[in-house]
Amino acid sequence: MTNLVNYEVTRAEWRSTRDLVVTWLIVHIAIWAFACAIGIYSTPDRKGLSFPRSPVEALSTWDGSHYLTISRDGYSTEGAALREFNFFPLLPAISRFLGGAEHTALAGIVLNQFCILAAILLIGRLDRDRRPTEISGQPGFWILVTPLGFFFSVYYSESLFLLFSLILVIAYRHNRLVWGCLAGVLAGLTRPTAVCLPALFLPDLIGGLKRGKLSINTVACSAAPLAGVGLYMAYIGWRTGDPLSYVHMEEVWWGNAWTLPFQPLLADLRRFPIELTGGHLPPADQWVRLASSVCIMALVAWGWRKIDPAFLTYLTAAMLFIHSKEPHMSTARYELVLFPVFLLIGRLTTGRPKLAWTLASLCIAAQIFYFYRYATWLWVA
Repeated sequence: MTNLVNYEVTRAEWRSTRDLVVTWLIVHIAIWAFACAIGIYSTPDRKGLSFPRSPVEALSTWDGSHYLTISRDGYSTEGAALREFNFFPLLPAISRFLGGAEHTALAGIVLNQFCILAAILLIGRLDRDRRPTEISGQPGFWILVTPLGFFFSVYYSESLFLLFSLILVIAYRHNRLVWGCLAGVLAGLTRPTAVCLPALFLPDLIGGLKRGKLSINTVACSAAPLAGVGLYMAYIGWRTGDPLSYVHMEEVWWGNAWTLPFQPLLADLRRFPIELTGGHLPPADQWVRLASSVCIMALVAWGWRKIDPAFLTYLTAAMLFIHSKEPHMSTARYELVLFPVFLLIGRLTTGRPKLAWTLASLCIAAQIFYFYRYATWLWVA
């Protein structure tokens, strides 16, 4: 009987993996097809761009163009090029290594698309007490169909960061110190939000301090993301001669400033009904960023007891960090890499097929809309 049960579990897990891989394949065939059509039939809203464009060019707009410049020419301290220090180095470095000077963007895009495949397969391992048989109950499915999910498949750093975050957690849980530290450092070299990753280990750190016995695994995995960010900050300081160059660059070139947590979001929420009642339709980016933040808060309120306390701590720390800067423009994309959100969505939709497929349909429609605006230079998250 035990062997039969194990066999049925193995079969169910294999079907789950197969369904996720097939979904990933369908999504990426669609993304490349849309990128090809947009490159041929849509004139980009950007001066100086060629027409028609290749699908690689359509998938490398906005931040992708900065990553492409960095991968080809490196960082520069001359004039406006200084602002590109805002983009962390790991993605352009790997892209240049894999694709050379000629195919850097293509290499980066393909890398991201396989990173997100690995991520959607790994995230299920964080919720092993729950084995949904339907695809709509899988957190990896919601990563693929979420309204801004295409950012995982273009020349951006989201998928790389998400994958390293998941590897960090899984390696830590299996006491793989070297793999955990490596993933943490690499995450820190990918995005500044890596400074929030140590919150994943805060409950264990507090527990260890209370017992008077801290695990080297806990301490090292907590410190690794900060070490990665610190290495890059030190590099910028060395290149520019200013230890606080990253902060100054963000203020001068990008207009970013620190503020009280959630103050920009509350200001957005106050403006939203005023604009609607005044007959002004709020812009597309305002809709998506408000929907993202409000939905995450609603999910946390519903399911905070249903997920690991470490994940809840990380989610709280990351939301505070993301919503403590203004202008309040890119929060929806920063929230995209918060993997506990997808664990909660998977739990919410399991056993609720009507809710799941209604929500999935709305998400897919929104993703098509926002992908078109992204690829034609109309909007950046």
